Amino acid sequence: MRNTIILFLLFTTSTILSQNKDFFYKEYSYTELFNMINTEKNAVFKLKNAFIKYDLTIDTLFMASNTEILQREKKLIVDKELQFENVHFQNHVLTKKDNDAGYLSNIHFKKKVSIRNSASIAIINCEFDDILSFIGSGDFCNELETIKQNENINDYIKIENSVFNNGLKIFYNCNYQNNNSNTVISLEKNIFYPNKDEYIGTSLGLIGRKFGSYHIYENSFPIASFVNIDNNANGIILIDNNFKESIVSLSYENNSENGKFEISGNKFNKTIFLGIPELSQTNIISIKQFTKGFISIEAFQTAVESSYYSKIKDSIKNHFNAYTNKLFVQKYKNNAVFEIEKVFELEISFLGRLYDYYKSRHNNRSANKVYIRLKNLETERLAFEYQKKSTFKNYFSWKINQFLSIFSDYGTEPAKAIIFSVQVIILFALIYFFFPNSWDTLGRNRLMYRFEFFQKYLKRKDGIHTLYLEENKMEINSFQLFKKNLESSTLKLPIFFIKSAKLLYKISMLRTKLISRFLKSTDILKGTWSELSPNEKKWKGFQVGTLFVLSVLYDITIKLLNALMLSINTFTTLGFGDIPIKGLTRYLAIIEGFIGWFMLSIFSVSLISQLLG
Repeated sequence: MRNTIILFLLFTTSTILSQNKDFFYKEYSYTELFNMINTEKNAVFKLKNAFIKYDLTIDTLFMASNTEILQREKKLIVDKELQFENVHFQNHVLTKKDNDAGYLSNIHFKKKVSIRNSASIAIINCEFDDILSFIGSGDFCNELETIKQNENINDYIKIENSVFNNGLKIFYNCNYQNNNSNTVISLEKNIFYPNKDEYIGTSLGLIGRKFGSYHIYENSFPIASFVNIDNNANGIILIDNNFKESIVSLSYENNSENGKFEISGNKFNKTIFLGIPELSQTNIISIKQFTKGFISIEAFQTAVESSYYSKIKDSIKNHFNAYTNKLFVQKYKNNAVFEIEKVFELEISFLGRLYDYYKSRHNNRSANKVYIRLKNLETERLAFEYQKKSTFKNYFSWKINQFLSIFSDYGTEPAKAIIFSVQVIILFALIYFFFPNSWDTLGRNRLMYRFEFFQKYLKRKDGIHTLYLEENKMEINSFQLFKKNLESSTLKLPIFFIKSAKLLYKISMLRTKLISRFLKSTDILKGTWSELSPNEKKWKGFQVGTLFVLSVLYDITIKLLNALMLSINTFTTLGFGDIPIKGLTRYLAIIEGFIGWFMLSIFSVSLISQLLG
């Protein structure tokens, strides 16, 4: 009976142990681990269920100073494929000697490195010729906190200043698990090259389901590749990365109250695919980095899965190929986004969320850029609807949107409206210049008068200024008479009145005196044309020609000012004002007046909208 009870207890205990953990963790130092790798005879080194902990007495080559100066000077070469499963690295812990212990530092991995069910490692200044991959799922997600508490191993992945010649893939799936991981995956100042074994050439694949957050800083992607970043847990921080010609798919779904989402300072030379939720004011997205625009992931996937792409679907070799397929992307931008109603609605909804986000942060400039993108898409949709159903209503809606786009960027740029209005005024002023109005003095009679004036000058010995005074004798006499009457009434009028009248006289005579003095200064040679020598005739001809050109330019300037005044008056008041015009220009003035009324109305609305916005 006693033996039976003992056997029962042993069986029960072993059953309970097997239910909780059917393995035991082994423990190695970093130096011991790499000694094991070095002595491994097979081409593949495998290790399961282990803790790799730093030993301060022997692991000095796996440390870095707090200034990140590496202790290992000569790069270690690892020429074996490494497979770690449930192996946890104690990493990045400040030691008593002010060194960070627990780094894989200055190592060149020649073959594949795969790490499964582990989320704790620090890598600095390493190079990977083949792919480095992290995979985790299932019970692993629930054990992270226990390992952290019991073994002092933080669930923290840090990779810095390393080169990935065949890409980096990280995939953690903690859906349907009790624990929502707070693991931080930090990638900083690394260089990523595309995976040569894949059709689409992924340089960085980073996917987390209810798993941690991504901090991605100052990484470089020198060669065109595909970058897929997807997180639905604690957030994504993407700052100052240079993606160059790489195609980026970035998706984030906030399932955490403390989730952070920031995209700023990056360089995207290609269209980026974005999937984002309702954004809060704490999120940061700088729109100026999207120089080639962005596309909603949800809308794009809906388009790809529709019958619209059925003719070219054979070119897809995997799920992500559509993102890197130029034909797919181009067809989406040029057609599918506004021709497929559901896709159009998804894209508009996506842009609307961005617009609301920027408005909530009072960032009107970025909000306006998104609004313009939204309205451009709406205009393309209206054009498509008009092609399907050619009604006046559809045509008017389409054209009014086009007009608003050209005139004021859909009411977001009042200054553009002013520039456009000035261009219209100048255009009509040039037209009015070639048509007569009642103020015009430039015509055949005016030119004939100029010729007669210079003809008289060339036939007489007096200077040209004398001839000018004679031609304006009537006007000068009226001024002189005014002065004479004023002087005779000095004692009969108030002093202020006399002084004001004298000032008026001087101002009236100023123009005549200035022109007379100028003409006198040009009168170098006196005498009739027939009395001058050949050399003197050259100078005289130059003088007369110059003065004639100046007089004509003066007349043209006055006519231009009249035309400009007429155009401004017509544009702003819908009428002819004080400059009655004749002939065809009457009808042109009506057209200009209507344009001015319409444009000034929209300008007013645009300005008020921006002031209130």
